[in-house]
Amino acid sequence: MSNPEICPLNIDRKGQRMRRRFGLVILAAAVAIEAALSLAGVRPWWHLAIFVPGLLAGYGLFQAYEKT
Repeated sequence: MSNPEICPLNIDRKGQRMRRRFGLVILAAAVAIEAALSLAGVRPWWHLAIFVPGLLAGYGLFQAYEKT
């Protein structure tokens, strides 16, 4: 999907690094939250709290990969 004829790139290398860093930082936060919840022994429904950080991490990493 990164063919410039089909989908022109709209970020430079700095923007790509920023989105990759954002994705990795949020992914690390999601892993830390999950570890804390697991160690605290909370009910399983509380583990859904990592959905939003995980989704944001996925968006950041996907955007960095696809240069969009």
